[in-house]
Amino acid sequence: MSSFNVLIIDDASLIRDLVKKSVRTQFPNWTVFEAVNGKKAQSLLKQQVMDLVLCDWEMPEMSGTELLSWVREQEHYKNLPFVMVTSRGDRDHVVQAVQAGVSEYLMKPFNNEQLLTKIVKALSKHGVKPSAALAAKPRLSTGSGFGSADTLTSAFAKPTTNQASEDSRPAPPTALSKTTIPVRFASGVAAQCGAKKLNLNEFVGIMERGDKLPQLLEQAVVDIDGGNGKDVARINGYVHTLSAAESSMDSARINVLIRFVDQDPVKMEQLTYFIASKT
Repeated sequence: MSSFNVLIIDDASLIRDLVKKSVRTQFPNWTVFEAVNGKKAQSLLKQQVMDLVLCDWEMPEMSGTELLSWVREQEHYKNLPFVMVTSRGDRDHVVQAVQAGVSEYLMKPFNNEQLLTKIVKALSKHGVKPSAALAAKPRLSTGSGFGSADTLTSAFAKPTTNQASEDSRPAPPTALSKTTIPVRFASGVAAQCGAKKLNLNEFVGIMERGDKLPQLLEQAVVDIDGGNGKDVARINGYVHTLSAAESSMDSARINVLIRFVDQDPVKMEQLTYFIASKT
């Protein structure tokens, strides 16, 4: 497989970088292209023949499903392997993606193994055999997220001791401090986090310490409930900081700081209303 083009589409640069890193690690012979939204991807697909698409669902200008519908209308792309990546797993959205002609459906947050599995399944469904890549025995991550923190931390500023201390300070008694917010991590860990701090850039919460903990730079999704039980803003981010909530190595609770990478204006609007309702 010396010539194979894969297009990665996501409006969050961090997610694109993580997926690119994973794809290039598993399939070093593939050529990777990227786009920040459906419109940009559409232009690329017109200029360059692609063999696989990994596309986010919720993006500005053109959503993943709108791009997928356009792709299936193109004669030369009717059989293109197309993997939809999203934090929305409700049945209606899965059905919508299937009806639009999606090859595979991958939920955020996800890890290397899950991504690789969906890629292979999507290719197989369309009669494509990534034999060269598989013969090379692609390396699978044994940890959570998209790799170890050591290989990725150079891309981010390390938090200072003062910053970590500030994140550990008790929040003032507001409606937010009485709020519990669900958080899901790529490793499969799910937690109900007591909110300590929330703005358009980050979330700081406190969670119970379990047998398995999230890792630094691991993907995370923070579910912000709109209040009617239906509208949930699934804000994508990554684990920036972890610290003990108590001054003991046996602390039963963990502080987690999640930096957001989402740029979806609808989600940001929902988040803004939620924050306003808690202050």
